[in-house]
Amino acid sequence: MIKLKYLALGCAGLSLAACAELTPVTTPPQAVSFTSSQAQQNIHSMEPITIRTLQPGNGGTLGDEVIGASCRLRGTGYTVDFVTPADVTLPTYLGRTDPVNVTCRANGATATERFNAINQRTQSSPVSGPIVAVLIVAAAEAAIRASRDPSKDTFAYAPTLFVEFENNVAAPAE
Repeated sequence: MIKLKYLALGCAGLSLAACAELTPVTTPPQAVSFTSSQAQQNIHSMEPITIRTLQPGNGGTLGDEVIGASCRLRGTGYTVDFVTPADVTLPTYLGRTDPVNVTCRANGATATERFNAINQRTQSSPVSGPIVAVLIVAAAEAAIRASRDPSKDTFAYAPTLFVEFENNVAAPAE
């Protein structure tokens, strides 16, 4: 189920990039502020991601980009405030990386999204071809998962996260 969500997000990002020109990120990457010493001590890597806010789309398409939304990202043991579009550097951990919640506000409207980190060791790639090939890949993945040490799993967030408002939002005043 999670794999389909990230595939859809990746496709949505590609279709948005193909259909509309995205605003360049002009601010330096935003660093998180740690609220827990344990969260700061157990970091595996710091991964940059881009966060963008969008108008609601029509018929399954993504809407126009909302520039200048004020946002807060909260993870387990850290937070960061930023204005969209923004690059944010997020910590990832071995064994497990918790989801992050992003809440954005623009002209009285609020949008909140939850984003899960993807386990890079168990993430499968799409396979096309005969059903036999799919079954062989599934069996191999099951054997790998059964023999792996979950404490060494590595995680990453999608490279671009989209927060979509439910209703149209006028651009924030500059």
